[in-house]
Amino acid sequence: MAKESASQKESGQISTKLLCPYCANQYSDTGVLNRHIKNIHSINTVKATVCCLNCKNKFTNRIKLIEHLKTDHGHDVDVELLEFKSSEEFETWKAEEERRTISMFRKLRGVRATNNGTSTTLVCC
Repeated sequence: MAKESASQKESGQISTKLLCPYCANQYSDTGVLNRHIKNIHSINTVKATVCCLNCKNKFTNRIKLIEHLKTDHGHDVDVELLEFKSSEEFETWKAEEERRTISMFRKLRGVRATNNGTSTTLVCC
């Protein structure tokens, strides 16, 4: 994917567009460019970053990995969505769960604000 340099932008030589490397169409958003490349040129630009430890297949997200584990490897995968009133309540639960299951949780993304004024954090074991 071609993107203009900062010096080119500052000099006004080139607009802030992303160029399709296959047909030189211009896009202002990476997601739109990737969708164009996938739909028009039949090339998948999304990188698979989640790896199956059983067979080394790679997936673009955990949901696809979980489905793969269920269908291809016969694993019974449980997914739980838990909500906590405070980070202290979560930390207490997390410490007990890690002790009880001899496991560790890791934070997968930063805190995100929701529309109703609360915040969410994704944590996986």
